[in-house]
Amino acid sequence: MFDMTDDIRLRADEELLWSGVPDPDVTFTRADRFLVPFSIVWASFAIFWETSVAVAGGPLPMVAFGGLFVVIGLHMVFGRFIVKRRSKQRTRYYLTTRRAVVIEPSGVEEVRLDATGIRTTRAGDGEHIDVVLGTRWGPMMGMPRYSILNMYSNTGLDFFARMGPGGPLAFYDVADVSGLQSALDRLQTVAPARREELGVDRSPESCL
Repeated sequence: MFDMTDDIRLRADEELLWSGVPDPDVTFTRADRFLVPFSIVWASFAIFWETSVAVAGGPLPMVAFGGLFVVIGLHMVFGRFIVKRRSKQRTRYYLTTRRAVVIEPSGVEEVRLDATGIRTTRAGDGEHIDVVLGTRWGPMMGMPRYSILNMYSNTGLDFFARMGPGGPLAFYDVADVSGLQSALDRLQTVAPARREELGVDRSPESCL
């Protein structure tokens, strides 16, 4: 667990269970099985089209229009991974008995915790873990048809998810698997006391 408590202020009835960072060396996600070949096809076609128009002496508006698609394609192939790595290097995660906090270059977001709604996914190598703790606000929140945009989360193209349903608020690519898992297990024991305190009559369910 990293000592980064200066980044947040704990409340009087709150205890820090875990703090950490995403691993910037983890580049790909499951969504890249689709995004990588799609981006290569996009960029290849855009470059071919742009070159054809330029060689044929096409009008400047067409050249500029094609150039926009080339830039988008190159960002999908290369640029997004640079953006993702730099963002990870400046991202911090905190898990307390009350909330989950994500500090990113774009700002700070937090969600009040309900242990029964936490979802965890281990990477295939077993050395990293993703934990979905809640949902970010988005302009299309509550519209199920746009939930497919959540696939762009943690890909370097996260703005698609955030401009859609909002995307998940999550701890991504955490290398401290045992530390975070222990904190989540402890949160399970804290959750029943919280529900009793709030007067909610519901037995805890395992989220792992």
